[in-house]
Amino acid sequence: MVRRGGLDEGRYACTLFASAARCRQELRQSGCPMPTILRSGPYRVYFYSHEMNEPAHVHVDRDAASCKFWLSPVGLASTLGFRAHELRTIERLIEDSIDELLDEWEAIHGDAG
Repeated sequence: MVRRGGLDEGRYACTLFASAARCRQELRQSGCPMPTILRSGPYRVYFYSHEMNEPAHVHVDRDAASCKFWLSPVGLASTLGFRAHELRTIERLIEDSIDELLDEWEAIHGDAG
């Protein structure tokens, strides 16, 4: 279940910002260069606010594992520490939330190209 409209309230909550304005607000208030866009189970989906010269993508972390997925089309760019079955789970998570992820990317970086 995806809960919309706010920051996660627990480590394993699944949260997606309800609006780009909320994402920008978090960025301004926290000074965080890596706004969290989605949390699902142990996964944190985010992007770096300064990566404007790359195609739309997100980074995903779980513990010490990390990966990067392109958003259009969805595809694995790089990984460190994730097993293949987990990467498939993450890819499905991204595909299920692609419209919202692209909206958030565009709100911070401009056109997703």
